[in-house]
Amino acid sequence: MQNCLSGYLKATIVILSAGLTGCDLANGTAESGVYQKYTNGPFKEPTIVMSPGWRMDDHGREALIFGSSHCPDVNGNNTSEGGCVLIEEHSATVAVNVVDATNQSRRHETWTIERKKDRVIVKRPDNSFVMPWGK
Repeated sequence: MQNCLSGYLKATIVILSAGLTGCDLANGTAESGVYQKYTNGPFKEPTIVMSPGWRMDDHGREALIFGSSHCPDVNGNNTSEGGCVLIEEHSATVAVNVVDATNQSRRHETWTIERKKDRVIVKRPDNSFVMPWGK
């Protein structure tokens, strides 16, 4: 695992929404996950990518998130697949569409990106942390 992640973990990035789990997510091969990609060159901070349909905890209810960006491929190049949420090196906010998994209601949220040393924290408009769905 060390070998697989060494090229991707320039700094310990903590998103309270999810951590990297396994080489599949680090390599961006997971169908619906959070992973890092070097989209701005190898010597800059990696872009955090949330796949379309990533499942989050919406205050005890399952919700799916969708962005408006093209998703990067394994080399960090844009693909024709859309719907990714990209948190880039200098992002202060990110626009997200949240879909309730039960009743399919949709709403737009702007999430705030906070950086504290080597951590990245993602907060919702009500100041709660973005958390993965785990039930």
